[in-house]
Amino acid sequence: MAYHYNSLTGDIIVRKIQKKNKRNALLCILGLAAVAGLAVFLLYMTATEHKYLYAIGGLLLCALFVYVLITTMRKAISIWKDPSRARVFRKYGTPDQIAETIAAGADNVLLGSGKALITESFIMKHNDFESFIPFTDVLLCYRKESSTNGIPTAVYFVVHDVYGDSFEYPFKMGKKHKEEMVDIMKHISELAPQAAFGYSGQNLNYAKTHTKPLPQ
Repeated sequence: MAYHYNSLTGDIIVRKIQKKNKRNALLCILGLAAVAGLAVFLLYMTATEHKYLYAIGGLLLCALFVYVLITTMRKAISIWKDPSRARVFRKYGTPDQIAETIAAGADNVLLGSGKALITESFIMKHNDFESFIPFTDVLLCYRKESSTNGIPTAVYFVVHDVYGDSFEYPFKMGKKHKEEMVDIMKHISELAPQAAFGYSGQNLNYAKTHTKPLPQ
């Protein structure tokens, strides 16, 4: 799929953010329906099988899921209805200003294949403008790998920014792309001397304690 960022506008960014958060809100509603179904099943099992400990544990887990889903849904609806609430605008300016930055950076791409756009000055998931992070604002980055039955299935480049947000950028697997990730970390180190590299408790704590509040 081709991405044409040279003609990007603030209106396009706003529409994409609204579409993403509308989708997230709808997914949360489906999730709540599924959790409600599970809760009804657990109550039924309690009444018929008298497995009280099993039911209590399941219902507590359901309550946790409900809390997370409702919190996520409220946030998504808020941004869907009023895109100016998106944190990316408080960090980096108006939609038009961000569009201009992305369009300019699109002429200096380090890696544009797959699902992530990595330029000389910023990283972003394609068409997910809330994931936009200038390299100068990076506090921590590291490689993350997921697997199934011990077999690697996906690789992500995880970035924490100075405002306490973090995003996982999908990366292609293989030795070549692992070397590309190392090169990108080296590039970030040149632009963000405050950045830490590698996953560790110490680095996670560093990122947590060195965040700053969002601009008002």
